[in-house]
Amino acid sequence: MIKWAPFATMPQQYADIKRQIQSQNYVYMPELSDEQIIDINIKLQHFSCMPCSCTITYHQNHQLHEIDCVIEKIDEFNQEVQVRTCYNHEKLKLKFKFIFKVE
Repeated sequence: MIKWAPFATMPQQYADIKRQIQSQNYVYMPELSDEQIIDINIKLQHFSCMPCSCTITYHQNHQLHEIDCVIEKIDEFNQEVQVRTCYNHEKLKLKFKFIFKVE
């Protein structure tokens, strides 16, 4: 019994290795310059005035996500953008600091 005792820790090692492999696939939020932030703000204002669809790329849960949506409301107090997706009409609230690109 004592001879096989070191192998009792293997499940914890497997869980740690799996966590390390997943962390290698993380995508971190890119640094935005002041010009890029101003450009994003201008585009958000533009698309909020006219009800047409736009594509927003944002960072969430260590991944970059891209959605086609219509901007319904810009909440500057909470620094959020309320959008409605084009395909399933789901409402989302996106924080300004996680928005990476608006097209």
